[in-house]
Amino acid sequence: MNTPSDFQNANSVFAYVIDTTGVILPEVRFSQLSASSYSILLQTAPTLPIGKHTGTFSVKVCKDAACTQHFPGSPMQLPYAITVVPIPLSPMTVAPLGRLSATISAGNPAPAPVTVNVNAKSRTWTVSTNAAWIKLSTAAGSGVSSFTVGYDVSALALGVQTGTVVVTSSDGQIASLPVSAELLPAAFSIDHGQITFNGINGAPIAAAPVNFTVANLATNWKAAASAAWLGVTPTSGTTPALASVYVDPANGKLASGRHDATLTITAPNVSDSKVPVTLYLTKATLTPSFDSITIGGPYGRSPASTASLTLNLNTMANAYPWSFSALPAWLGASTTSGTVNQAGSSIVFSQIGASQPIGTSTTTLIASTQVNGDTISVPVTITAQRDTRKLLFSEVGVGLSSTPGWSRLSRKVTVRDNFGLAPAWTASSDKAWLTVQRSGNALTLTADPSTLPIDATSYATVSLASENGIQTSEQLHVAIWKGSVTPAVTTKLTKTYSHLKTDPIRPLLYANNGASNIDVYNIYSATQVGTISNLGGAMGDMTISPNGQHLYTYDTANRNIIVVDLATLTKKNSWPLAAAVDQSSALLALRPNGVEIVAAADGKAYVASTGAVAGMIGNGDSMAASSDGSRLYLQDSGNSPASVSAIAVDYADIGGGALFSASAASAGFINGASNGQDIAVSADGMRLYVASGAPYRCSSVKPSDLSFIGSLSGGDTYPNNVEVGSDDRVYCGISGAYSSADVWVHDANSALLKSFKFAGYAKNLLTRTLGISADGLMMVGQTDDPLLVFVPVGP
Repeated sequence: MNTPSDFQNANSVFAYVIDTTGVILPEVRFSQLSASSYSILLQTAPTLPIGKHTGTFSVKVCKDAACTQHFPGSPMQLPYAITVVPIPLSPMTVAPLGRLSATISAGNPAPAPVTVNVNAKSRTWTVSTNAAWIKLSTAAGSGVSSFTVGYDVSALALGVQTGTVVVTSSDGQIASLPVSAELLPAAFSIDHGQITFNGINGAPIAAAPVNFTVANLATNWKAAASAAWLGVTPTSGTTPALASVYVDPANGKLASGRHDATLTITAPNVSDSKVPVTLYLTKATLTPSFDSITIGGPYGRSPASTASLTLNLNTMANAYPWSFSALPAWLGASTTSGTVNQAGSSIVFSQIGASQPIGTSTTTLIASTQVNGDTISVPVTITAQRDTRKLLFSEVGVGLSSTPGWSRLSRKVTVRDNFGLAPAWTASSDKAWLTVQRSGNALTLTADPSTLPIDATSYATVSLASENGIQTSEQLHVAIWKGSVTPAVTTKLTKTYSHLKTDPIRPLLYANNGASNIDVYNIYSATQVGTISNLGGAMGDMTISPNGQHLYTYDTANRNIIVVDLATLTKKNSWPLAAAVDQSSALLALRPNGVEIVAAADGKAYVASTGAVAGMIGNGDSMAASSDGSRLYLQDSGNSPASVSAIAVDYADIGGGALFSASAASAGFINGASNGQDIAVSADGMRLYVASGAPYRCSSVKPSDLSFIGSLSGGDTYPNNVEVGSDDRVYCGISGAYSSADVWVHDANSALLKSFKFAGYAKNLLTRTLGISADGLMMVGQTDDPLLVFVPVGP
């Protein structure tokens, strides 16, 4: 109300809005805003059609309901303009169900299309793209629906490309979707991501097959290796392909160890494929069949012997050159170089005798080969042994005799070459009274005593001569006793001795009673002819050099071996023993290969020339050896059953001098033997005899295997002595207190010849005190009467 005064006196005010066109509804709601202001809410008719409606409403403000009276300004015209629009629609949504970006390798199929959902209710829509390589499943749709976005690989160029998919709704809404694709070059598909070779350097190494392809493409390819030792065959072709990758360490002369290279496969419009290749090479091994070999035989007496050696290289069929380092002058070889592989290369070594020194020569040869980048060497030790070549007598001491009633003036010995050869040789005597006559390898020694002094011992020496290179220093010592009297009766001296030993060439007996002296007796005269005095503390068992030069005896008190020069009957030397001995300990001198050694009860063998220990040889309570010293026989004592052993003995000038001893046989309970007492062997080593407390006969034993042959026919209870004379007669003695005889004499065939009585009634011949003179015609023994008994046996 602009002029409130117009309404001051009015009781009521009636207001009307008049619509004659039906634009608004009849109901009009008035609201008083203030004393002078009202609002009128008009509501359009729901049937008003869509579109723009214009016109004029008539607004009346009256004083009465019939509107007969108007307030000033009424009626008033109110123009209107009403636009009816449709109900508003929801926004269109476009949602892809996956990423609209792809990475595609050439030649490979396109990835699956991506679905795009469209929500545009009550509307239609269209879809379009600005890229030819984008494939749409439809160009239009309506409402809620979908379409797919794919890729036309044939329309793609290499690299990254982008495009857009646009969706437009019928109500004008627009949605843009970015799409990208990266086309990669075609790629190789290879069944080896890494190739590894393992092998022995120089040996064949198996190739590795490699399959590869390029998607679904048939394309031309080439292969190349980054190292000379790596190869492939074929080197080109069309995919799909199978190639053989190989290695050859000879290309580049590879050494053992790890080597790396790359195999590269290329093709047009295809990414290069690089395959790493690793080669592990093991150093080849050069192996000799023996690390060391010896030529010349075990004793150095086989100068013609050879030794074969084979070199093997574990490179299978692949062969490589090899060579030896320089050979010494004394060594020959069938070859010093060649080629070698797994099959081997053989070399035969031999001695060059003219340049081979006596003894042991050793050299280490280096066999070498070059396998690609590896130098392979192996040492081979060659030992050549050369013993001194000698002419040796079967015996080096001979005792002869001449008396009015009997004589022994001849003996046969043999001569041999220790190398087993047959050189020319001659023998000579240094005395006119002794002649030597050769027949083959046998020498007959004959003495003519007519010019020799009476009741004296005369000496001669037989020497050998041969071609150069053969040692002939060994001599045969011969002694002859020319007596004025022929012993006819047994002589008994009241003497007590523990140990007796007869001289191998002289008619002498050496006796000791365990004190410091040794008494010397002439067996033919049964008289004491000397004493070897002040030898030590307590003498024990004795033995004499086979040639009669030295006597050896134990000093049991001082644990020594005493050496006596029998030419002067004086002490010459003493050797310390490795272990203590006692009065029952046996001692024996023998000469294997012409080298005199002394076998002691401490199990050691002592070199007679120096007293040095040569080595172990075994020991027994009684010992015997063949005259050439090649066989030693031992028997124990006090045990049941009794045991006997045979030892093969040799000595060679190799390795500074070497003693060889090895068990040849052993036996126990021979012929039921128990409590072994004595053992004896013939000079030629062909007959062996043992005496033991039981059985009551001495036994003949086969030397080679110690098997029992038979019992000697002469004998009685408790055999305790057995000897073989120089004339091959066999003597069996017993401890027979009440027997009619206590020594029986047999021929070489074990036939009984004679019997003798040494001890008195209820007395005994002592163990291992029976001795036979050098000429084999006299016996001597010790009894517990006590008596030292000399018994003439005669021829």
